[in-house]
Amino acid sequence: MEQVEPRRVLLAGDTHGNGRWVGALCKLAQQHRCEVILQLGDFGYWPHTSKGRRFLDQVDRHAERYGISGFYWIDGNHENHDMLAAEEADDDGFATIRDRCRYAPRGHRWRWGQVDFGALGGAFSMDHHYRVEGVNWWAGEMLADADVTRLGDGPLDVLLCHDAPEGAPIREFELRPRDALLCLQVRERILQAVKTTRPKLVVHGHWHRRSSSELTWAVAGDEGSRRLSTQVEGLAADKQGDHRAWAILEVDPLNFIDGEARVS
Repeated sequence: MEQVEPRRVLLAGDTHGNGRWVGALCKLAQQHRCEVILQLGDFGYWPHTSKGRRFLDQVDRHAERYGISGFYWIDGNHENHDMLAAEEADDDGFATIRDRCRYAPRGHRWRWGQVDFGALGGAFSMDHHYRVEGVNWWAGEMLADADVTRLGDGPLDVLLCHDAPEGAPIREFELRPRDALLCLQVRERILQAVKTTRPKLVVHGHWHRRSSSELTWAVAGDEGSRRLSTQVEGLAADKQGDHRAWAILEVDPLNFIDGEARVS
């Protein structure tokens, strides 16, 4: 299918293979004149199961039904990373999973209008103790230093992540020391990417809650240090299934708009 450069994008938090919620998101995108959807990981890429393959078909079918040219997504921690690694990117850097269902690999950059986007999927699974490798958990879930390097150091306008950068608000959990360290490593890598690419906006999922903050840091210069900042927006998930789990991004000029309280 011919790809379009959108003027309005619907942003979505974790979908977890929930076809019904994806249908609601596609309907919302149509209602709000959004040409594409950008989903922030824990998408539900489990094509090793019949349910997972059916979900991918549902995504494609819902997007076609509501006139959405592309349902784009980054990976979260809960994907089949073995199979995802085998997906080949097209000439534009996205991997086409279904006609309207496209994956943005870690470190991928692209431009819509005058807005530069970057993708950094992946996170640490805090519930890995209850999962089985090769069945519902896969190695390769964590964002790595190589992924941040692949993103590069050129400036971005929007950075799409699954996890939040260190310093942004998250839900607090009691974690085993090693798990807490691994979780922190991912968030510190995202913070490194933020400091390097200096996006105007960072949007993430993973924590199943709506959050909004300003992340600031100091930069040394010839005339002393100065402070830089970026807007960080965290979206909820299909488990919440309401306005907290989606938002709208206007392109040119860049404008983030909260989801509406009424979800029809």
